[in-house]
Amino acid sequence: MALFIPNNSLYAPARRYRDPFTEIDRVFDAFLGDDTRDLLQTPRVSIPRISDDGKFTTTISTRDYNPAELKVEVDGRDLIVRGEHSSSDEHGGSMHRRFEQRLRIPDAVDLQSVKCNYDEHKHALQFIGQATVEAPKKNNSIPINFKNGSAPAVENKKA
Repeated sequence: MALFIPNNSLYAPARRYRDPFTEIDRVFDAFLGDDTRDLLQTPRVSIPRISDDGKFTTTISTRDYNPAELKVEVDGRDLIVRGEHSSSDEHGGSMHRRFEQRLRIPDAVDLQSVKCNYDEHKHALQFIGQATVEAPKKNNSIPINFKNGSAPAVENKKA
């Protein structure tokens, strides 16, 4: 004789709720491994900008590194920021991480004017420079030249 149990919520096994975002993370971690987690923690770089007054600025976040662990170099027009951090604990475990960010300095920026400041509150390096050619502050209209003798249609207005 078979035992019959009705299929209702009292007898059904409790289902575990799974957060869809946690599931996605679990699947990606299983597929890609833990090495890719370091790629996601690469320092962020703001978009380099040249303001109307000709000032060049950009910022690189270095939140996981102390200022002594950072090095800044210029190679041609490339700005290179490197960071290296090592630590160990009393149980013999150790950790080593490093990064390198390359950023192209725009041609309009004078390389000799580029300075680097460390912002302790934001844990970021800020680069400031001056453009050699200032952009015009006003919008100028540009005349349209017509080829082959064609000219724009102009209404004749009689006074």
